[in-house]
Parts: sequence; C-alpha cells; structure tokens
Amino acid sequence: MILYIFLSLIPLVSTGYHHPSQDCSGFFKYENSCNQLILDLIHDWSTAKPIPSVKISKSLYSDCRSALECVKMIDCEEKNEEISKKMADLAELCSGIAAFSSSFGSCITVIQSKESSQEYPCLKYWNNPYQTPTCEFFESEYDCAEMIVENQCGLRSLQEMNMNRKFITEFFGCKMPIESRNETKTIYATGKIVLDEGKESMLRGASNARLDDSGQDD
Repeated sequence: MILYIFLSLIPLVSTGYHHPSQDCSGFFKYENSCNQLILDLIHDWSTAKPIPSVKISKSLYSDCRSALECVKMIDCEEKNEEISKKMADLAELCSGIAAFSSSFGSCITVIQSKESSQEYPCLKYWNNPYQTPTCEFFESEYDCAEMIVENQCGLRSLQEMNMNRKFITEFFGCKMPIESRNETKTIYATGKIVLDEGKESMLRGASNARLDDSGQDD
C-alpha cells in the first residue's frame, strides 16, 4: 500500500523544497532530491517491521515531514489536482508514523506486557513470537482493542489509534472492515497531522497547502 502510493508519487515530486519551480516547464528540474527523500523514507519505514520503536518512528516522522514540505513547494497549476492527491497520501503516512512515535507507539509496549484475560480476551491475538497483533485484533475484536488501549494507556493513545486505524491496520498486514472505513472521516484530504509533541497542525490541503510556505506546521 505505502509502496504503491509513493511509487505513484515520484513522477510528481520536485525538489522545489528549496527552489520551487514557477511554471510547468521547470516541473521536473528539481525532482531528484525529493525523490530521494521519499525513497529513503519508504525503505526505512519498510525495514522498521515488525514493530517500529518510538525512537525510530520519531526520526522517520521528521523525515516524512521533510518530504511533505518538499512536495508542498511544487508549483505547476495544471498538475494541481494530482499534486493535491499525492500530498494527502503523504499526509496520511506522516500521521500514521506520528502515532507510532507518540502515545500509541508507547502503548504497544504496555499491551505486549499484558496477558490475555477475561477482561481483555483480544490479547490472545498478540500471543505469537513477534508479539504483534493478528488481524482479528483490528477486525472482530476492535471493541476490545479500544478498551485495552484506553484503560491501559489513556484517551490520547485511543484517539491516535482510531484516527490512524486504516494505516495501522494495513501496517500489520490486515484490511480494515469496509463498514469501518466508511465510518472513518477522511481527515487527510486537508492534510491534518498529529505532531509528535501532541499538538495538531493543519497543512492546508489541496493546492492551498502547496501555495503557502509560511510555516503552518510547528
């Protein structure tokens, strides 16, 4: 999923992160350095499995934000729609990585230390050599998953898990139930990301985000 998104993103990326192109004739002039940022991010995130540590996730979140800033600086009006869609995909990745770098990521260690019980029967889906969840944890037992995350780690961890449920589910090789996908708001259309310091920032979505480099993000 992630690899597909970013391989499709590469032809649209420019290194305008430092020197934005002002017209489409220079659209590809600066693409190489942005491409490298994205490819490095894909590689590093894919090698972070089975579960990335909070420390690694923080570093990769910073890399993801750098790649997103790079894409924001592209200036090619006829490609606005395509660029905006790719920005939303990149914002989704950054938000998901941010969850692993923050309260939700810390909560994984807490969950791994718990035994399956009558109160938390869904913990049986973590009982494997890698101590990673099977798909049932995110599908048939998601109510239990929400309960243990909130009770053991707090509301913020629960919010991060729910906001990034699709990303987290797919990270562990599962598919989010269709009805749940429909219920989940597409916040990434506006580029909303949770920062690793617990703040929220709006990367003004679509073409507006590209045209504004005044530092909306922290």
